Amino acid sequence: MSGRLTERKSPQEINDFLSLFSVITENLDKRPHYNLAPSQEGLIVREIKGHKRADYARWGLVPHWCRDAEPKFKTHNAQAENILQKPSFSEPIKRQRCLIVADGWYEWVNKQPYYFKKEDSSSFCFTGIYDFHWKAGLSFSMITSPPNDFMRVYHHRMPVLLDQSEFDTWLDKDTDLGTVLRMLRPYEGDDLIAYPVSTMVNNPNYNEPDCIEAVH
Repeated sequence: MSGRLTERKSPQEINDFLSLFSVITENLDKRPHYNLAPSQEGLIVREIKGHKRADYARWGLVPHWCRDAEPKFKTHNAQAENILQKPSFSEPIKRQRCLIVADGWYEWVNKQPYYFKKEDSSSFCFTGIYDFHWKAGLSFSMITSPPNDFMRVYHHRMPVLLDQSEFDTWLDKDTDLGTVLRMLRPYEGDDLIAYPVSTMVNNPNYNEPDCIEAVH
């Protein structure tokens, strides 16, 4: 389970990052997220009519066919291995893929939260899928995979991180499904670091810079 992420950069820094792969950005005026939790709004990138566009969306996919705006099951994560077997995810993975803009995430080890990020604290993108519900609006799920060697020490799952060279292929609605599924692999980079942080992050409403400060 990957149930918290961070998106700490300023709107200008996020805009600079997204401009590297020609994303249309408007109204990036949200406050930084030091502890983004499911049901809150995160920043995603979608392909719309041939253009890449950034929008805020609710974390926790609400299928368009769902009667209520609150699904009876958790949808903030979609497991790569069985994504085609889940009714909520099997259609979005084919043509409703997105990138989730972030710069870190949390996992818990024996009730101790750890913060994971790149060594240089740079922004990156997780893989996601999205849907639009008449009442809940735009929403998304984060796709997870088994862990790589680094992550295995801490947790049995990890979010799927893409290299920037893969962004266009992932977003392209015409990318064949076989290629899409092969992209859902554990992260191959060697630039991740992790350290323990305060249990203040257990509270999803706590969103302050000290969330990511190391504790000893």
